[in-house]
Amino acid sequence: TSTGAPIVVDVTVKPLPVATVTPASKTICSGTAFSVALNSNISGTSYNWTVVAPNIFGFSDGSGVTLPGQTLTNSVSSASTAVYTITPIANTCMGSPITATIIVNPTPTVIANPSSASICSGETTNIALTSNVSGATFSWTVTSVDVSGAIAGNNTLIAQTLFNSNLTLGSATYSIVPLANSCSGAPVNVIVTVKPIPGITATPSLQTICSGTAPNIAFTSDLLCQSFSLFVKQSCLSGDSVGSGNT
Repeated sequence: TSTGAPIVVDVTVKPLPVATVTPASKTICSGTAFSVALNSNISGTSYNWTVVAPNIFGFSDGSGVTLPGQTLTNSVSSASTAVYTITPIANTCMGSPITATIIVNPTPTVIANPSSASICSGETTNIALTSNVSGATFSWTVTSVDVSGAIAGNNTLIAQTLFNSNLTLGSATYSIVPLANSCSGAPVNVIVTVKPIPGITATPSLQTICSGTAPNIAFTSDLLCQSFSLFVKQSCLSGDSVGSGNT
């Protein structure tokens, strides 16, 4: 039996990449980009990723040496989750996949009821605030023109007694911002028009007449284009009646 010369066969065993993602879970607000860091035990590792994200827009599958931040938008009024499954590749060898979970909180909106109002001086606003996101809170700033009593605050109801001491219309503009799960929404403006209280002058303020004759009293106001209602208090008289007009 003849034996041939031996040969040497070299087998190179390449290591599998082991990937890590930091952080593995992150919470963001709708409409913002997230950022995670990918690392591997092998230099030069690249990554493939796929995404499952119901009710979320803005994500895409992809590959690269980093996972670029993607701007994610939540289309519903509760938190939604995007799960990135990331597979490392080094020297044509694929490692075990890992996952990154991105929780996307919705952007709250504010609904003001009423969306505008007109009140008389000395009356109280009654503006109820609600949101599409459960548990939202509200804060507001206010800009006033010829109105006192309007102040910044936070609540689900704007109830403030407003006064206008001028002879023209005044206004208070409330700029309301919703906040839910540390995410703020776009401000909404509510304009409250505050009407002044008209003053009245009777000329003459006291008049003596003979029985059977009519009084002649002129009424004027410090506001233009006002009408007047007349209520009569009498004693031992007939012929009087309530009415309205300028005289």
